Amino acid sequence: MTGGGGRIIIKADSIDFSSAGPKLQADGMPLPGHQNDDLRKLQGGSGGYIYLHTENKKQKNNFHAKARISAVGGHGVGHAGAGSGGVIVFDGGVEHVLNSTKKSQDAYQLDLDASGGYSDYNSGKADYNGCANGASGTIYFRGSDTLILDNKEKVTDKYTRMQAPKTNQKWNSPHLIAKSVVLQGRANGAILGEHHWMAFDDLRLDANVTLTLDRERY
Repeated sequence: MTGGGGRIIIKADSIDFSSAGPKLQADGMPLPGHQNDDLRKLQGGSGGYIYLHTENKKQKNNFHAKARISAVGGHGVGHAGAGSGGVIVFDGGVEHVLNSTKKSQDAYQLDLDASGGYSDYNSGKADYNGCANGASGTIYFRGSDTLILDNKEKVTDKYTRMQAPKTNQKWNSPHLIAKSVVLQGRANGAILGEHHWMAFDDLRLDANVTLTLDRERY
């Protein structure tokens, strides 16, 4: 009953998501519906990987605002820990339809979810830090180089780790994760690597999120 979300790769001329509801799912196991089942202790699997690329040489893409694409972390059962969210990548013609001047997930025309999973464990304390819940995954728009971390308001003390690129490393040179980075929905991000400073074209940190620079020792 437990396992990761797997991998979905779609390269097509166009896609038609003209109705609401699930379209692409790479969710980790167990799914939310299994939380009340009489199961043994099960750790949640991590969300999977979804890559969507269209050429649009013959036909345009068609999206419904509530068409859902998800790579959600699996839910912990029996007080076990939940899985982290997965990775969703948009490229090619999809990027042009979904792109927006607003650097936010809610600016796009789909129901996107790469959040971490819930666990049925809860300390019952008002200040519970979500230690059993999973970290946010990532949603990436390659054309605009926009990276979004959104944990959908799920409380967690886990961090999504992002490796700073190692190319062109010079003394006091910037290390870019992406041109635009957005953290929202209680997501926590940690940028790893040897770096003296970071640079972004656009950085947005909503309420109740944390972004850290975790320097590696020499």
